[in-house]
Amino acid sequence: MPRAGRRPAEDGGAILAHGTDRTGIERIAAEDPFVAHGVAGHDVTTTLTPGRVHPAAAHLLAEDG
Repeated sequence: MPRAGRRPAEDGGAILAHGTDRTGIERIAAEDPFVAHGVAGHDVTTTLTPGRVHPAAAHLLAEDG
């Protein structure tokens, strides 16, 4: 996992997406079987402030990424 940080348990987790635009991310998330069957939902955000980042993944969170 490229990042770690605290999230409230009721909020679930986070997925870091790279290499696509917001529309692509929304499409991919909508195709998730849990979302498609109404078991889970998703929120897409363009901001992420991780508590820790592995050096090998730091470039994924760079502003010019």
